[in-house]
Amino acid sequence: MGDLARALLIFGPWGLLILFAIVVITNIERVERVAGDVLGLLGWTGGAIRRRSVRTSIQGQVNEFSRSLDTEAKGLIPYNMRLEFVKEMDRAQLLSQKSLVIVRIRDRRDDDRNLVHAMLAFCPVALLPQARPYLDSSLGLAIDLTVTRNLLNRGRHYSALQYLYKDILPRGKSDFPDLDKFCSCFDYLDERGLFTRVILREFRDFGASVQSRYPQPAHAYEARSFVQYVHTVACRQPGEDMAEPGYRGAYISTAFVLIGIGERIQMEGATPYLKHLRYLRSLGFRRAFLAARDTSIDMAERVSYLAEKGTRAKRRTSKEYQGRDAFGRTRKDVLIEMSILPLQSAELPQGHLFEEYV
Repeated sequence: MGDLARALLIFGPWGLLILFAIVVITNIERVERVAGDVLGLLGWTGGAIRRRSVRTSIQGQVNEFSRSLDTEAKGLIPYNMRLEFVKEMDRAQLLSQKSLVIVRIRDRRDDDRNLVHAMLAFCPVALLPQARPYLDSSLGLAIDLTVTRNLLNRGRHYSALQYLYKDILPRGKSDFPDLDKFCSCFDYLDERGLFTRVILREFRDFGASVQSRYPQPAHAYEARSFVQYVHTVACRQPGEDMAEPGYRGAYISTAFVLIGIGERIQMEGATPYLKHLRYLRSLGFRRAFLAARDTSIDMAERVSYLAEKGTRAKRRTSKEYQGRDAFGRTRKDVLIEMSILPLQSAELPQGHLFEEYV
């Protein structure tokens, strides 16, 4: 209250009004969702208020969820949702407009199926728009279902989840035989924090790299193969060696550097991981994810620092989160994205750590 009183004395009511406007503009999705809840309390007054409540609530929830994905990987959903209730006489005109999604929803505030239908119509258009032409139907639908499930879980829309599982999924499985396999795979990766941070991030860049070329079966095969590689990494048991150092396709070139053997860290420090980054560069990899958990997180941070300082790689993002290990236990994880750069020959100057130049 002291800060509020000082603001009133210094800026007056106009200053507070401007401050309020800034808060609303920078949190428009949350304000929209709250406005939908408020309008819902007035739904009994008439159909117009009720429809506005349904529309505003769904738009706010979806757009707020879309912005939350930016904290894990930017640009996954570059568009906002906009819903409109239309009459039959408006359909012909609406269908002639480009980039328009018509969603069939019910004029009932408490019908969670509206949110499911809206998301499953919105995701194929707004989620990973550049990559969509290069993903096969089963993979694309599995992504949409996983993202929709995440939104429903966060909002605790349990009746909508039941509708998704009992009505939507069975129909999808009958039309797309591989859908169940991909949904199970993405659910496993999502528990380990790799679905949004790795799969969706890579597919975002995959679509940008293909650059509107004519879709070919090879594009869909590369996307499927990358999913399989990440799933293999996630299923790896502690101490188990990987058959391949990473995944290299025509457009996706990514590897994991797993940091977690305590004895090795104590005896050799960052040296073996820096050597591995150099090895990946010699093979032509362009990106590496440093992955560590619990007590190994500090070493992952050190490896990224030394790799960047030694001009081996450039650090892009670092995310700490709670994920599950191979035994289903919740652990503190970190995932550091590194862009691998060409190595430059340099002599070891005095006063520097040897491991910086290995």
